[in-house]
This record gives sequence, C-alpha cells and structure tokens, in this order.
Amino acid sequence: MERVCVISLSIIDAIMILMLLLFNTFIISNIYVLTVYALIMVLVSGYIVYLAISMKCDQSINQFDQYPK
Repeated sequence: MERVCVISLSIIDAIMILMLLLFNTFIISNIYVLTVYALIMVLVSGYIVYLAISMKCDQSINQFDQYPK
C-alpha cells in the first residue's frame, strides 16, 4: 500500500508539471489567466498534500526509511 501511495502522488505531480508547461506555452501572453491558473495549481497541490497527510502517506514513507538497506 505504501508504494502505491507514493507512486500515485508522484504521478499526480508529474501530470501537474506537464499541464503547467502546456498552459505556459499557450497562455504566456495573457498574464491574468496565468495568475489564475497558478492559484488553481497552488490550491490543487495543497489539497493533494492534505490528502496525503489524511491517508498517512508520510508515515508509510517514514517506515520505508527505517528498513535496513
């Protein structure tokens, strides 16, 4: 379960970065739309972090660190 949690979070991050790059190329001229999109990105990333904490993802990552290498 822990690995699924970490992988899903990294996939969401990758999708968000790709979307940001795509939107930057299309809406680079319209600063207002860019700022609104940046605000939405911040809200979405904050919500993802909240979900990760509520699902206790951080605890599972800490458990991975405790395993002997």
